[in-house]
Amino acid sequence: MIREDDIEVYIRSVAHRNKINKLVNKYMSRLKWLGKREKYQIFENSIADFFAAKNRNIEQQKSFVEKIRENAIKTRVMTPELGHEL
Repeated sequence: MIREDDIEVYIRSVAHRNKINKLVNKYMSRLKWLGKREKYQIFENSIADFFAAKNRNIEQQKSFVEKIRENAIKTRVMTPELGHEL
């Protein structure tokens, strides 16, 4: 037969165990998501690097076209009036 004080002891025991495990459960929950947070940060960094490289390449292409234009004008292959065609 289960007595009333047995139930009280059981409830106190379970409450104490839950109180102790609460911090551990919080830590485990954070630990579970840590890898995903790091993966997302790596993903964001790679996207930023991609757009930086893209913008750098566009600027290099513009400067290359400008050098071609300057060389064409200097060597009289192209006149300034025809500059918009290059």
